[in-house]
This record gives sequence, C-alpha cells and structure tokens, in this order.
Amino acid sequence: MTDEEVWDYALEKGYTILTKDSDFYYKCLKNKVSPKIIQFRLGNVTLKQLHEYFKEHWEELVRQIEQATLVLAERDKLTILV
Repeated sequence: MTDEEVWDYALEKGYTILTKDSDFYYKCLKNKVSPKIIQFRLGNVTLKQLHEYFKEHWEELVRQIEQATLVLAERDKLTILV
C-alpha cells in the first residue's frame, strides 16, 4: 500500500496509524481531516527493545491518542501536538 492508501484506509475505518515515517506527521499538520497518528521517534531499536517500549508505554499511548490526533512518542516522553 502507498502512504496515501494507508492514510485513506485509516481515515475511512477510524484506525490509528503507528509509524516512524515523518511523512504522516507532516501530512497530519497540513490537512484539516486526519486519521489519528502516533509517530515513533525512538531511533534505531531492536524488535525486543520495541516490544519493551510498547509494554512499558502502551496504556499511556492509548490514553493520549484518545484525546489527540497526533502524538509523538519518544524514548522518555509523549507529546500531543494536535
């Protein structure tokens, strides 16, 4: 799927896009209507480290995205932008 197809599908179904790709971040800032997006800014992590991150932060990610459209997830903080 292209980024555009992922965007449209998430918007249509009410899904949240989880991504490391900054293209979705910029698209969200430019568009009036956007699916919910969590952009991960964790650097290069192993799959094990990613699982540990989700295990440690998942509940907070869910709480934040329920209130926002765009959340930046970094190693030591979550930032709500939109």
